[in-house]
Amino acid sequence: MIRSNILCVSRGYCKSFSTASVLSATKRKHSQKKKKQQSQRVPYTVRQRQQEQLDVRSNKWISGEDVMNYSNHMSFDDVSKNSMIPHITDEMKEWVELGLFDLQRKVRNGVLRWFEMDSTFEKTKNIAMKSFEHDISDALVRATDSEGSVTLADLLVPTVETLPSSLMAVQYPNEMLEKFFKSKNIGNDQELQREYLFEMTFQHYLRTVATQRSQAQDLTVSISNPAEWYPVARRLKRKLILHVGPTNSGKTYNALQRLKASNNGLYAGPLRLLAREVYHRFKSEGFRCNLVTGEEVIQDLDEFGNKASLSCSTVEMVDLNTEFEVAVIDEIQMIGDTNRGWAWTNALIGVRAHEVHLCGEASIVDLVKKIAHMTGDEVIVKEYKRLGKLHVEERHLANKLSDLKKGDCIVVFSKKKILQYKAEIERLTKLKAGVIYGALPAETRTEQARKFNDGEYDVLVASDAIGMGLNLRIKRVIFDSHKKFDGTKMIDIPVPHMKQIGGRAGRYKVAPSATTPTPSLNNESNDESVGYITAFTRDTLKRIHKCMNHETIKVEKAILWPSDEIWSHYISEFPNDTLLSVIMERFKKEVSKSKIYEIAEIDERTKIVQVLESIRGMLLTDMLRIATAPISPRLPDFQSVLYGYGFNVCRNQTKNCFEFDFLDFTLLKEKIWDVQDLSHLENLHKYLMVWMWMNNRYPELFVIRESATDAKNLIEERIEETLSYKDDVYRKQIQQRTNV
Repeated sequence: MIRSNILCVSRGYCKSFSTASVLSATKRKHSQKKKKQQSQRVPYTVRQRQQEQLDVRSNKWISGEDVMNYSNHMSFDDVSKNSMIPHITDEMKEWVELGLFDLQRKVRNGVLRWFEMDSTFEKTKNIAMKSFEHDISDALVRATDSEGSVTLADLLVPTVETLPSSLMAVQYPNEMLEKFFKSKNIGNDQELQREYLFEMTFQHYLRTVATQRSQAQDLTVSISNPAEWYPVARRLKRKLILHVGPTNSGKTYNALQRLKASNNGLYAGPLRLLAREVYHRFKSEGFRCNLVTGEEVIQDLDEFGNKASLSCSTVEMVDLNTEFEVAVIDEIQMIGDTNRGWAWTNALIGVRAHEVHLCGEASIVDLVKKIAHMTGDEVIVKEYKRLGKLHVEERHLANKLSDLKKGDCIVVFSKKKILQYKAEIERLTKLKAGVIYGALPAETRTEQARKFNDGEYDVLVASDAIGMGLNLRIKRVIFDSHKKFDGTKMIDIPVPHMKQIGGRAGRYKVAPSATTPTPSLNNESNDESVGYITAFTRDTLKRIHKCMNHETIKVEKAILWPSDEIWSHYISEFPNDTLLSVIMERFKKEVSKSKIYEIAEIDERTKIVQVLESIRGMLLTDMLRIATAPISPRLPDFQSVLYGYGFNVCRNQTKNCFEFDFLDFTLLKEKIWDVQDLSHLENLHKYLMVWMWMNNRYPELFVIRESATDAKNLIEERIEETLSYKDDVYRKQIQQRTNV
């Protein structure tokens, strides 16, 4: 049986996220009869290949914000005499799958029934076929949500947009259709009629692609001017307004004020928790606002179903297909990050906004000006100074914990050591300590920060995760060390990194204490705008002085990852059986490096793709999309999690989060005794967040999101409970097991 990508007919039920309706017995019987007839006409080996390789889904291709309102089945309305077509059905989706499969075979063999491909099409056919599949999938989504009528022009010059309605019209012919197909000597054979429509649509599509290709000087992938990847943005006269300055200088605040005054716009932040923070701030101030991250989409709809004009998103989810008045891109210096910098680069050169406000460090100014010279945009630079003083102390804290005071934050670059410090502080002093590190769920980090800001915690022990994304009222930053492990070796903390972390000091406001007065750090301690930086060792303090006095290190290059169109062109140049991991490695070696751009690090993506390639029948489009999933190959269950989710996509299976064995929710019932136990719970949260990421992109396959959200909240509560040591006996046992 040919699998439907929306409705699982073989299971006798349908699932829907916007509407849900059950097929009547008559229509189900008719649908099954049609599928049986189709199945009997196709050889077994072909049917098997269809099962494994054809999965033309109604999703946006590879990346970007996905359409969330899917309908599994829309029942037929009466068909009027003027050939008004009802909503596209599940059966029609199967016609598209069959038609694409048959067309692929014919294009590959170079033999079509209704037109002849000459030599001018030979080099273009593979490119056209791949993009044709993509555009048909998009057209199918749009057709699901609208009605249309078929005209004679649609039959004479069929297009991707009109094909879905034309295919449906074949099922319910009128006099015009009968006369047209009779003139083509096709008669009333509906299978031949659909075959004709597919081939003629592809013929016109192929000619368009061939014309565009002949006009281009060179389609070899080059990153010398990726601004050309976004022609619509180039047609706008954009202003790039740089808000640059150190931490705690008010640069982002001023950019957000402009965003709030705009008619429509977006904010793009580096982290999900920061996007949510701005989202909640806007909502609390009475602004309607949407939230779009890789894991969740919250649309603020009015009574007429219109989305809010403002959106907050992570930078990877920036909408590059909508025109805005204002866009704010935060932490723009991240454009040079070898792993994630591509998202800032694509947002900068691709966002369709008349004003693009870029917030970050002064290190980025020259690079943005160079990019603007290539994009033709105007650049305005606004410089900001720190709102309060920042003072690096002359003496290190030799007595360590006995020198701690309320409002201090100890910066540590080891999760185990962070938890050891917390246990030791609460065992040896009267201070309560909160913890923040990268492996914690974003919601847990936010809650720990809130408790510290509100005075429930006296001090904070944190990793470099405090460098961005959290508003913390820290009076003094204390570095435990000036070295960190980069995955292979110990390195000195980079100068920009040291400056950013140290700059978090000075946003201090101690909550009133009922038991003890707040001790003074020095004579300036009453000035909450003054921040202090120190260390536990003399060597580290010496390094801090050097870094804080160091001149700004400029960001030299912007990191890139190819757009969907560039990938499509590049992949089409390879034989059909070439592994995607091989193509990616070849791409990395072949692409010429310009003076201001370079390709993103692809090692982790390659590892992800290699796992997906082991799944028989996995589509290239799905591999490229899932290659951007937020999962690290360093996680212990990386392969089993990725394989499980990928297999579910490839086989078109419908599953909720409790049906994946590697999501071991029994951990929620167990006591957490040590760092390893806590890590198991944190990893479970990461794997579940990947499930939610998959749900955003394949909502018809990863279902019942509400249950996943409940499970996510339970994990976060369990982790928060552990870090809070609510049970005193439990706290003492935890402290003993930290080996301090």
